[in-house]
Amino acid sequence: MTNYSFNEYKDAVQLFAEKKEKGVIFPNSNASHASIVISELINQTEKEIFIYDKSVSGDLVDLNPEIIDNLEKKAGEKIKINIIVDNINSINSGLQKILDQYSNVKLDTATDQFISKIKENLGGLYYFTLSDGTKFRLESSKENRKAICSFNESYYTSILNKILCDSNFSN
Repeated sequence: MTNYSFNEYKDAVQLFAEKKEKGVIFPNSNASHASIVISELINQTEKEIFIYDKSVSGDLVDLNPEIIDNLEKKAGEKIKINIIVDNINSINSGLQKILDQYSNVKLDTATDQFISKIKENLGGLYYFTLSDGTKFRLESSKENRKAICSFNESYYTSILNKILCDSNFSN
């Protein structure tokens, strides 16, 4: 899936999201693909989503403005949106508008405990998105945004849920 155009990859991701085949894990190979998967994870969220990123600005949001559009749509539907960032001073202006407008959207800074739990459970510090506790995108490289993703998987989602719980980010 590394040589697909933006639209071809987007179509493939939407197909994975629709089918929700148990245990199917697929790759994303760059920031453009990452923006598509994150946007679709947001779009598929029914109850709660966690997004951990360096700042939720720059490469991902610039490549795919649907990320902010989908966050605003889900915020309006009263979906719980939890955003954890390394740098709280560098967030997208569209995201700031959503934060100012909706009480169900929370922004937190990654704590030392949270970062430690990620390293302890995953062997390194990786950004991730977790939707409804069953859908995820987990980066294996912060430099080029390579990741593994799934819309119905239990092994990695249980690890991510544990990290969030142990770090007091989940309810």
